[in-house]
Amino acid sequence: MATHLVATAVLAMTTTAAAVAAATGAAAACATCQFVPRITPLHYVAYELDEHVDGPIDVDGRLDERAWQRVAWSAPFTDIKYGDARPPRFETRFKMRWSARRGVFYAAALLVETQVWANVTKDDEVVFHDNDVELFVDPAGDCRFYKEFELNARAVKWSLALDRPYIDGGSPHPFALGAKFERGVHIEGGALNDPRAGAARYWTAELALPFDAYVRNTSAPQRAPRHGEHWRMNWSRVEWRVRVVDGAYYQKVPDTPEDNWVWQRQYAVNMHLPERWGYVVWSSDAVNATRWAGDPQLPVRTALAHTYYGQAAYFAVNGKYTAHVDELPLPAFVLDGSLGTAPPKIAFDAMSPYAYTATVASTGAAGVVGTVDHQRHIVVGGP
Repeated sequence: MATHLVATAVLAMTTTAAAVAAATGAAAACATCQFVPRITPLHYVAYELDEHVDGPIDVDGRLDERAWQRVAWSAPFTDIKYGDARPPRFETRFKMRWSARRGVFYAAALLVETQVWANVTKDDEVVFHDNDVELFVDPAGDCRFYKEFELNARAVKWSLALDRPYIDGGSPHPFALGAKFERGVHIEGGALNDPRAGAARYWTAELALPFDAYVRNTSAPQRAPRHGEHWRMNWSRVEWRVRVVDGAYYQKVPDTPEDNWVWQRQYAVNMHLPERWGYVVWSSDAVNATRWAGDPQLPVRTALAHTYYGQAAYFAVNGKYTAHVDELPLPAFVLDGSLGTAPPKIAFDAMSPYAYTATVASTGAAGVVGTVDHQRHIVVGGP
């Protein structure tokens, strides 16, 4: 549920009206953007499959292959907004592998669960009305045409691409996965939709996801990643409270909101904030040998994100953006050089108060320069 705000119908508007609508939407959600600390994103190293050592992966949901046993689980999921201050009732973790030769990456999730149920039976319907696991991927890291994938315990999926976040006027688009896509689900203990079978222990999801589908329509290289490259990524789990009716079936508890548990905390009940996601690092090293030094672009990306948040907050009060950095409610680290970045510079057309472009550059030898605009389009160049 956290993953879907109502999209603004900008396509039928004029350019100016669309800009106003997007700005208003971002401003209305500025509580999402304010008071966000400096985030140190999580990362997960996905190791390339060596079938001579690992053997193949049979996508059946069981996760019993040597290829999975050799790699580590992710950190456990946390509450989407409150983090460890509101611990999840059930544990959730994931693993990933990839194969450049096969053109896919493999994703597996383990969801501890005592009552396993799913009502959605057709692909590309609204899967989060059930308990589900969700994977979000932004290969280019620019908040454009990022991909969302959802799966319930029936192995029914919903896949879509977002041209930009909903609160920036974005819209969902069909996301075809192609012939290489595979999926599987396994339930350990109990049975689907049947409380008479006793309590379950957990369910697992297993996926093969084609690289070419994920990079389609993005500015990322139109190929499988290479050793050492990274993508922005997050995982989510939607969990509804249910009760047993007549000892025979599960029913959602009325008037009870869902829980949203995530790998990388979002600081808001909204998955569509790609600049806050973690990283998947693609490695061809021997398993467990990679020590990632981090993203050299992260300081610039952090300053750009907070500049966007500051402009959204300013717009909420004033109905327009500003060209003056000192008028924005920016955290000190964006301005005082502690990030290793210069203060933002804002290009602003006084004749069009509904649009701006902010530029941030690193101050060290890294040579990183990036921009963000009023619709959260983040573009960063440099190592």
